[in-house]
Amino acid sequence: MLQQVINLTNGEKYVILKQYLILKKGDKTMENQILQVVNEAEIKKNICTRKGTLKTSPYNLNGLEKYIWRMIRFHSGKDLTMPIMCFFDLQNWIEAQGFKMDVINVCGIINNEGKALLDYLDKLVDKFSIELKLNPFKACSVWHKAGLF
Repeated sequence: MLQQVINLTNGEKYVILKQYLILKKGDKTMENQILQVVNEAEIKKNICTRKGTLKTSPYNLNGLEKYIWRMIRFHSGKDLTMPIMCFFDLQNWIEAQGFKMDVINVCGIINNEGKALLDYLDKLVDKFSIELKLNPFKACSVWHKAGLF
């Protein structure tokens, strides 16, 4: 497993473990199919402004980009309301890629393939948060003070 250490300007260090998403349905692996449409560089370009900061609205983003954008905003403390609707955006994007809900489901009852995809995207959210110099744990400290964690 590869790892990358990122130093933030305030001296904090984060370690990003690069893992590969493996989605299976029966004996067929869907890893290559889903990863062909998950282009990290393109996603980052689309969720950021020309200045390299996170956009303030999800205008003109596809469902995958909306999910990542919304989760970055939530985890970094920029928007502390619960990110419920982004799961529906992500599910719509998955189905637009040709996968049926019984193959990859991230809404309601999440199946193993959906869980694997969400785990991968959560790592991507953390990676982008750190690269954008946002604290991916800010929301945890705020929600902890409210007694919810």
